[in-house]
Amino acid sequence: MKFEDLDIKLIAIVFILSFFLLLVGQQVYKRYGIDKPLLEDIKQKSYIKNAEIEKFADGINIKVKLKKIESLKDCYKDLDKTVYKYLKNKPYEITIINDKGYLQSLYEDKIKFFLFEAQKTGEYVKMKDSLDQISKKYDLKIKIEIDTDMNLYLIMEKDNEAFYEILFSKEK
Repeated sequence: MKFEDLDIKLIAIVFILSFFLLLVGQQVYKRYGIDKPLLEDIKQKSYIKNAEIEKFADGINIKVKLKKIESLKDCYKDLDKTVYKYLKNKPYEITIINDKGYLQSLYEDKIKFFLFEAQKTGEYVKMKDSLDQISKKYDLKIKIEIDTDMNLYLIMEKDNEAFYEILFSKEK
């Protein structure tokens, strides 16, 4: 059989079908070979209340809702390590989901300014004093953690409500 004997239409159809099957195979692998096991692994962690994966053209966003925890820094580092194990060098982001409520509005109206200012100026003692005053004034528990990269981890609790926020340093 010579090349001239092959039908160009048949070659084009085989090429298109092969390409389509490769794309479908890639999507199936991502969904059942990476995404599903990653989500199951995340949901098995004792500090996770709920988790979901949201895909974007330029990466993946893992949204998590946390149970009541003692250390946001430790939980985040553990979660980040787990996600990295599955996604390797693919771009991803981890987002903490909080309930809309009293602590959310208090953070937006009063607290986030102290945190941003401390990261810009390096005046963490001033931030701590301001947060202690807010804690007493509004009768709530505020805990701040700082890691070696100067990321801030905030935990606020009042009654049965909890609020978690992470502010990454600009160097990251």
